[in-house]
Amino acid sequence: KAGEEITISYCDNSCPRKNRQNELWEGYKFHCNCDWCERSDVDAATVGLRCKTPGCVGEVVSLPPEEYTFMGPQNVTSNRLSGSDTKQCKMICDTCGCTDFEEAIKSRTRVMDRIEKIGASFANDNTDGEQLQTFGRELSNYYEACKNLCHVGTSWYVAWAADSFVNWCASSLPYCKDESERVETCRKALTVIQESRGAMEFCMNFPGNLRWSSHHLGVEAKMRLFVNPMDGNGVVILKKARNEMLKFYPPWDDFVKAMEKSIEVYSLPC
Repeated sequence: KAGEEITISYCDNSCPRKNRQNELWEGYKFHCNCDWCERSDVDAATVGLRCKTPGCVGEVVSLPPEEYTFMGPQNVTSNRLSGSDTKQCKMICDTCGCTDFEEAIKSRTRVMDRIEKIGASFANDNTDGEQLQTFGRELSNYYEACKNLCHVGTSWYVAWAADSFVNWCASSLPYCKDESERVETCRKALTVIQESRGAMEFCMNFPGNLRWSSHHLGVEAKMRLFVNPMDGNGVVILKKARNEMLKFYPPWDDFVKAMEKSIEVYSLPC
């Protein structure tokens, strides 16, 4: 908006505040106090940890151990962490008061570490077909684990695990033995995209995030049109990704031109 300070992000703005603060401190040795980092109202949902108490649908929030007071269901008072606070946080459900989340957090950390290592293997481009299939099975299991640990509608961890599996599906297409296997791989990716759409949009769909507007939307369009070249929604999604790209890149950019060509091809009548 007019009058607002223009800033440059040094990290992934979609991830939970604690992750951002840790990354900025480790990489740049400062604690950020921008408007986004000062907001605490969306962070609990972005983390999205499920309460382990059967039947409880409360929100699990992060609080410094010495600064929280549980006063009964739906009545937790707290002083939120400031941008420069590095004290260890305690997790507490704001409805039932449960604080036993240590094992869940450890499990989530193990899953995320392994997903990151698999992603690094993709980046090195030294993965053969057999190893790629093994990674696919692992990523599918890790995505299911994240769904069990975190809320599928808002959690960044669910969104990240889903995105990793969908990227694997896209990378594995050239290694599929036949057309039937490629179609089945695309269908699996589309199922995960649909399941995790709430978390993806909650965490990643904000202005300027090209990972969402170009990459994620582009992959979904690719999968849809591979399964069904006449899928009108696939073309709509591709056009949306193109329009977002044009906010940041000129029409003659190679990537934009490639998207324009795809839109033209898939829009042709049979």
